[in-house]
Amino acid sequence: MDVPEPVDDDVLADLVAGARDERDPAVLQLFAARPGLRERIGRMRALAGNLDEVGAGDRQLLHDAIGQPSPLDAMAHGMVVRHRAPKRRLALLWTLAAVVMTAVLLTMYLSRPNQADEHSTLGPAPGDLWPKGAVERYTEFQWNLPLEPGCSYLLRFRDGGPDGTIVHEVEEPVAMRWVPGKEDLALLPARMSWEVLVVDVGGIGHNGAGPVKVFLSPQQGR
Repeated sequence: MDVPEPVDDDVLADLVAGARDERDPAVLQLFAARPGLRERIGRMRALAGNLDEVGAGDRQLLHDAIGQPSPLDAMAHGMVVRHRAPKRRLALLWTLAAVVMTAVLLTMYLSRPNQADEHSTLGPAPGDLWPKGAVERYTEFQWNLPLEPGCSYLLRFRDGGPDGTIVHEVEEPVAMRWVPGKEDLALLPARMSWEVLVVDVGGIGHNGAGPVKVFLSPQQGR
């Protein structure tokens, strides 16, 4: 049995791998030195071709099998749907609960009574007066009324309720707020009602808001 030289093995490997063809000088020299080698390589190539055909057929069968729908697919899909359904229902319930709670809170906020708040910075609503109800002290008075051309605001304060005696009147030309001074505070009773009128130069009222009741908290003084 001939023992091939390492160089012959390299040439043979290149030939089998396709890096050399049978017209290559080194291959021709190898065939000349080993006459039976050409026939053996031919048989090996034929066998390799047969194996490739068998492998291609197997690969096609595998590809077709993968492409076909399986009964397990529907089973797996059903399991996933059943697993996700409770979570989706729970998320939907939480969302609905949040919407209902928001609506309830908004309704409660909008329907709350308009209490006096001496720290308010938003001012009264259109046509409304502030303060009203219990307050710690008379710090300022605000209103929200449109002022007609040639008119001014007239603030009127009465002792007790709306039918009480007028104890003080203040004219404000433009601004929709009035801060009482010490002399004004001395005239304002602990319980009173007040209103704002829009009057022209002749003192005729064209619009107004109030009266509303306001009083000092029992623990507070003027």
